[in-house]
Amino acid sequence: MVSLRTESSAGRPRLPATRAGRPAALRLLLLLGGKMVQKYETYVQNCWLEYKKLMDPLEKDWCDWAMIRSPYSLLRYCLEHYAEESGLGFPNPWAERAIFKTHQMHFANCSLLKPTFCDPPEDVLLAMIIAPICLIPFLVTLVVWQSKDNEAQA
Repeated sequence: MVSLRTESSAGRPRLPATRAGRPAALRLLLLLGGKMVQKYETYVQNCWLEYKKLMDPLEKDWCDWAMIRSPYSLLRYCLEHYAEESGLGFPNPWAERAIFKTHQMHFANCSLLKPTFCDPPEDVLLAMIIAPICLIPFLVTLVVWQSKDNEAQA
């Protein structure tokens, strides 16, 4: 990573000038950025606690999207709103951690509730493949036979 500090000709450290020539603005941005991140982390924690408060009474319905759609959407909105307010992009590492934690805690076993589909046994599969293949010559023969009968009558 490139260091933001450079040495001036006098040997004292200074921040490099921005295009506008205002190193103070860059320094202020860096100072506020750390505070903004800490503030956003607090917001993420508050969003998570509010979400958890809404989800805990629904424990048996965690896999029912109709039941959890509202709390989940509120969590996402909360994380996104405060990310914008803090000047951070969305998604960001803090929001991703909160969403990942949500999926681990609340939705880890949801796929187990629905039956998983698997291939049929080989003998059933072979019957399903061979039956149409055997029908094709029979149908071709039937069409040819019918067309010969129509030609003979004409």
